[in-house]
Amino acid sequence: MARLSNYICILIFFTLCCQEAKSIGGPVSVTQSAPKTVVSGKDFVIELTVKKEGTESFAKIQQPLPRGFSAEAVLSAEAQFSFEEQTVKFIWDKLPEANEFSVSYKITIDAMMVGLMKIGGVFAFVKNEDRVLIEIGSIEIDVRPPEVVAAEFVQGEPPVIVEEKVDPTEEEAQVVAVLADEDVEKERPKPSSAPVTKETRSYTYKIQIAAAYGEIGIDVLARKYGISDPISEEIHNKMNKYTVGSFDTYSDAKLYLNTVLATFSVQGAFITAYQGKLRITVNQTFK
Repeated sequence: MARLSNYICILIFFTLCCQEAKSIGGPVSVTQSAPKTVVSGKDFVIELTVKKEGTESFAKIQQPLPRGFSAEAVLSAEAQFSFEEQTVKFIWDKLPEANEFSVSYKITIDAMMVGLMKIGGVFAFVKNEDRVLIEIGSIEIDVRPPEVVAAEFVQGEPPVIVEEKVDPTEEEAQVVAVLADEDVEKERPKPSSAPVTKETRSYTYKIQIAAAYGEIGIDVLARKYGISDPISEEIHNKMNKYTVGSFDTYSDAKLYLNTVLATFSVQGAFITAYQGKLRITVNQTFK
């Protein structure tokens, strides 16, 4: 019974962490797999498994990647790998002898990129002197800011400083793409003439560096983290929360967050958002 329980837990884990998409139609197929959720600024691997059913000819896998993704080969299976003009290509003069084989490549994500990204592609080969194209089923990858995924909550007696974990209701909802992208710009709704719309609202972004169940002296925080920039204090969710910086755009806040993490040695700092004086989720500013 214990073994069965462990097996079910492992199965659930892999279901949550990984996803697969198969190509469409025929005995020849390509299955791609990748994590469902990844962190901006980090790497992850896409693996493609080819079932070729005796096909031995010239062949090519081609996958366009979103802007902000760069790729390098991990496993090429004797193919010529290239990444040019945001497109991954594996090209074979002759496919490997095995009826099933895998290729993979590592994607590095731009640190400023967040949102839902789709990756599909095609597998092309020659059969009886005819060129055959098979569509590779698309997968969706949720690119999230590191402060949403990795913020830690350190418990302690008040007013001990805690590195606050981001509340899932606050920053872990689905995020739409923020990185400037031509396709995204085309799909973005045009501002309406209504007096108040989400597109016309202005937001402010700050960097939260600490939270505590009780007041902390700002000078104490400044000494603890070596912070020379002004520190602000607010009460939110019955906690004293402390922020630095104030920015009109998420990208500017992201750049400053990197400085805070690197220069001030603040572990678990993350971006917060405000509409006027009201604290809101960062994701609301992307909708």
